[in-house]
Amino acid sequence: MKRTTLFLLLLLLLVGGYFFFSKSSTELKMERLAEDRKFVVDDIDEVKKIFIAYRDKPSVTLTKEKDKWRLDEKYDANPYVMEGILEVLKRARIQFVPTEAEVESTLPVLAAKGIKIEAYDKNDEKLLGYYIGGVTQNEKGTHFFKEGADKTFVMELPYGETNIRQRFEIRYDDWKTRLIFADRIEEIKSVKVDYPKAPTHGYVIERKEDEFTIRPSVLDQPKNAGELKPSVFEKYLVTFKGVNYAEFINEAVVKDSVLATPPFMTTELVNVHNDTARLALWPKRALISTPMQAHDKGQEYFSYFALNNHGDFGTVQHHVVRGTIGGYDGFFK
Repeated sequence: MKRTTLFLLLLLLLVGGYFFFSKSSTELKMERLAEDRKFVVDDIDEVKKIFIAYRDKPSVTLTKEKDKWRLDEKYDANPYVMEGILEVLKRARIQFVPTEAEVESTLPVLAAKGIKIEAYDKNDEKLLGYYIGGVTQNEKGTHFFKEGADKTFVMELPYGETNIRQRFEIRYDDWKTRLIFADRIEEIKSVKVDYPKAPTHGYVIERKEDEFTIRPSVLDQPKNAGELKPSVFEKYLVTFKGVNYAEFINEAVVKDSVLATPPFMTTELVNVHNDTARLALWPKRALISTPMQAHDKGQEYFSYFALNNHGDFGTVQHHVVRGTIGGYDGFFK
């Protein structure tokens, strides 16, 4: 009787152990499969740093500072580009699991031009890491390979045709914001404008408590004793917000020759946080030295070569910067 009972207990333990370990092994496999398939973060607001490494060009590091993203701790990042990147980290989904033949065909692209993506939280803990390979033949899907996984997946965004890879495969300059001046009137501390070829048209606008004052930028130039135009500072300063490059052309062959000549106009804007933004303009075609000539010749198609305080060379359309171009006497009746 005792032997029978002992045998039954032993058998029960063996069967229970089998099912326990079998279930644990299955659960581990399911968890691993789920982890291999995870290409998005649970909470996009937790992402504070994104590292992007390329095989054929320098890497990019994007960090969240308050309400904006910074590029390599030097530039403000392009908000439209960042919107597309965060959307991938938040919404990418599996389109299908490729066959072994399809995987084999994409491995050379992954080896030669794979893009590594890593997302981190505020404590610099990695939230996500994977590689982006090539696109499918119809370019509607993109091959993703998770770090430590043994499978690749073809990914897509949930609303139609889009090539995810192209959101990451952009020029370095395109990661930068094109904004030159972004401050609202209440954030502006001072504006200094100079016309190197016509210095008497230059001026300095400064905030004195809740009011603005203006004086010539040339120190020994007499001040205009006339009456200021109504709301002249408000009407002028509001034109700065949103001034932006049409494009960056840092590799342009004309860059050195343009920068070797005096600019038509230079602007320096300082905000209440003492952040400074500078812009120098060179007319691309017409010979312009005064603000009046700019407005006479500046049509909608007219544009300037431009240089900001980060050293970025590009173009600015006249209609974008037109409101910021003015002469000292033009502020008075």
